[in-house]
Amino acid sequence: VLGNDVSVAVNVPRLNYDVIGGQPCLLLEPQRTNRLLNSAVVADQSITTTAVAQTLSFKGTGTITIGGTFTGSLVGTGVNNRVNLTFTPTAGTLTVTGSCTLGQLTDGAYATTYVPTTGAAITRNTDVITRNNIYTNNLVTDAGGTFFIELINNFAFIRDVFSFGIALTNANNSNGFLIIAGGATSSRLGIRKIVSSVQTSLFVTTTDTVKIVIKWDGVNADIFVNGAKVIISTPFAFAALEVLN
Repeated sequence: VLGNDVSVAVNVPRLNYDVIGGQPCLLLEPQRTNRLLNSAVVADQSITTTAVAQTLSFKGTGTITIGGTFTGSLVGTGVNNRVNLTFTPTAGTLTVTGSCTLGQLTDGAYATTYVPTTGAAITRNTDVITRNNIYTNNLVTDAGGTFFIELINNFAFIRDVFSFGIALTNANNSNGFLIIAGGATSSRLGIRKIVSSVQTSLFVTTTDTVKIVIKWDGVNADIFVNGAKVIISTPFAFAALEVLN
């Protein structure tokens, strides 16, 4: 079990300790490719970019200057501090000066944990968690149960048309299916339910950091977002419940 700024093996869980109160939580991130080469100590290099949002980050006290079709710079604040800059270029040259370590340049509108490179770009695959049969294993019973989910960097992580996030689902994924996910046209994650293959939107989140509580009494679900009840007693029936992301 490892924290941030590390390279991890396949099928090894990662924990994030950068949360309020210091209690670790499971770290789940989308796929990212670090295109900065020899990232341990970054040197001058040129990288071809396309017109999509990208995020540059590093640790150290130096400066990374971006030249080309996008002009800007990122200034380090300390050897143990990770700074980041999100920008949208078309194509440009990345110029590095100063003491810049653990450097990273990825597509995406926010920084993720560090992916080390040497002479070639390296990709970290999407983190995925599946917990089967939490209903039949009595983690949740027919008397009910409570789920707590905290979302940080609450953007629509597009995996496919429906951009799935977290699903509480039965085995056939059509009846008794509660999901927290984004959509192709949504900039935030929302809460939806599917009953008898009919999908109903329950709530769309509006902030970057969201704490969601789903309280189920065996028949109805109450849903709280950032301490406020947003869904009151929506009928919902689980069968063989699983957790997917």
